[in-house]
Formats: sequence, structure tokens, C-alpha cells
Amino acid sequence: MSSARGVRVVLDARPIQDPDRSPLAAAYLDSLLGAYDADPLPGESFALLLRSDLDDPTAGRSGLEVVGRRLLPPTGWLRSAAQTVDPFLLRGASLGAAWRAERSGARGAVYHAVGAGTLPIGSSLPLVVTLLDLAPWEWPERFGTTPGARFGQRLRGQLLRGAAAVIVGTTAVGRELRRLVHVRPDRIRIVPLAARPAFGLDRGGGVDGSHDIVHLGLPSRYLVYPGRYDARHDLATLL
Repeated sequence: MSSARGVRVVLDARPIQDPDRSPLAAAYLDSLLGAYDADPLPGESFALLLRSDLDDPTAGRSGLEVVGRRLLPPTGWLRSAAQTVDPFLLRGASLGAAWRAERSGARGAVYHAVGAGTLPIGSSLPLVVTLLDLAPWEWPERFGTTPGARFGQRLRGQLLRGAAAVIVGTTAVGRELRRLVHVRPDRIRIVPLAARPAFGLDRGGGVDGSHDIVHLGLPSRYLVYPGRYDARHDLATLL
């Protein structure tokens, strides 16, 4: 086990409860919590923010030290208006979640949000955001079709600019984040994404993947993209 000390993480885990609504954020959170579960750090603990009307998929992770689960009312029925309500709801839910974190061996506490969800307004904790999608800023006319959505997106951009760190998967996304959202370069962290082990080529059974590569006319480096189609899935953005 590593000798590094962990932190208290106040984590908005709602996407993992509803993977059909936020598949990318749910997959990221599932892998992230799986890694924390497999290799916990001394003093590391989690305070999870969850929806009250859905099952908790984190309950079976015995390696996670969960100090509390705060159940939030569902706001999805508000649609775009949820972006204006959630920041205040999350602020209230995170109050006191970091209490006595240092006494349990943690170096401190942070609030971590993943994906396109809303962020707490006026949080007393350092805010860390893993940003997986820039489409709302690339196409404001498509994602800001209502006054509530436009206000929520402006508020989210303001909170992102004030975050202690914004995690993105590539240098190119980091450049776009600076251009579109005006996040300071010193607050952007590049953490490359890795494919799940299930997506690796299994050569144990003697399968040669080169046949499919030749058959399809693919170069040595290629991308397989099985995602759903929506407003952001056009070739220019994908590339």
C-alpha cells in the first residue's frame, strides 16, 4: 500500500445511479471508485451525494471508507431548471461533510464533480471537476434553448473558472477549455483516459487481430466509437 496520505472526498455520485442518463460520467465514476476500492490510501475517505429515489451501487465496495451518504431529492424532472436549483442544493448537502477529516488522517478535503452535472455554488471546499464534454460551450445555441439552461450554463462556466483544478483527458481538450471557458492554464490538469481491460485485445486464445484490420482497411492506429447519436456526435467534434 502507498505511504501517501489521502483526502476526504465529497463526491457527487449521482451519475453512477442513472447510467442511461449520463453514460460517460457513470462509466468514469465506476472505474474511479473501483480504483480507489482496490488501492485505498491511509486517511482517504468519501462522503457521497446520492439520489434518494435510486439504489446505491457503491454499497458493495468494501475497500472504500464511506463516512456518510447524503440523499438528495431528484431534480431531473425540473429538466433545464435543475441547473439553477442544483448548485444551491449541492452546497447545502456538502456542508459539514469534511468535518474532522484531518482527525481521521486525511490531508484535507475536496469536492469532486464528474461530467456535465451541476456544481455547488459558494462551496467552502476546494472544487475539483473532471470535465468529460465541452459540447455545451461549443454549441451554446443547441444546449441553451431555454432561459434556465442558458443561466445554468453561464453559472457552471463561472464555477469552473473558480475551481481549484479541472481535469481533462487530453492536451487538446485543455486548449479548448482555455479558449471556450477561459479556465486558467495553471488550474488545468491533464489525466489521460485509459480503456477498460475488457477492451484490450486478448491474444491468449491465438486470435490475430490483424485480419480484421486488413479486412476493414484500417491503419495501424484507429478509433472505435460505439456511442449514441446526439447533437454533439458529429465528425468534426469527434476528431
